[in-house]
Amino acid sequence: MNKTMMLAWLGCSLAVASEEAVERLFSVKLNETQRNEACARLHGESSPAVLEAMMRALDDDTLRACAVSNLRAAGAGDRLAAALERESASSRRGRARAGCAAKAGVSGCLKPRRGRS
Repeated sequence: MNKTMMLAWLGCSLAVASEEAVERLFSVKLNETQRNEACARLHGESSPAVLEAMMRALDDDTLRACAVSNLRAAGAGDRLAAALERESASSRRGRARAGCAAKAGVSGCLKPRRGRS
């Protein structure tokens, strides 16, 4: 095989591997570890499909840290910053309450207690 054919084959196989990893990223049949491994395989990829998948992964608690790391590595810090700026304060508060309630086993754990100093 000449060099041109070899490079074309390599490029195609990398594209297929990326597509498979993106599909695994959001597969409901996989557990959190398997989905995170799929995310890690996409580290540094900057194709439009992978960047879009990483933006979508920002909304998934399981994949958020990996997505942030991948977007930074792919040089998409501007897209990441814009996504974080769009996130409203109310959704951040809602997630904080949900996380706090899950840890403490009670709801409304961010509300201040009345009658105590």
